[in-house]
Amino acid sequence: MENLEQLQKLRDEGADLNAVDYLGRSPLHVLASTGSKKIATYLLSQDLDLDMVDNKGRSALFLALEAGFIELSTMLLEKGAQVIADNERIAHLLCNSG
Repeated sequence: MENLEQLQKLRDEGADLNAVDYLGRSPLHVLASTGSKKIATYLLSQDLDLDMVDNKGRSALFLALEAGFIELSTMLLEKGAQVIADNERIAHLLCNSG
């Protein structure tokens, strides 16, 4: 079973897609590290906290930028994700992306 199908099945069974693991990472944080467009499209169609930060203060947008996933970063911004990080960290990411 594909990851997207597993995620949809979990959601259909009542799983909270805003739940976090022991590092404070939600499914959106994990997605931001993989860049899967299919999963991004599905997750961004759900009622998620786009600005949730993990235990290190990193949002999904920050992680997507850090990983160089510009298309995913754009999708997050278009859905309303806010830039949450200090100016130095964001400037570093933006200067090193692309």
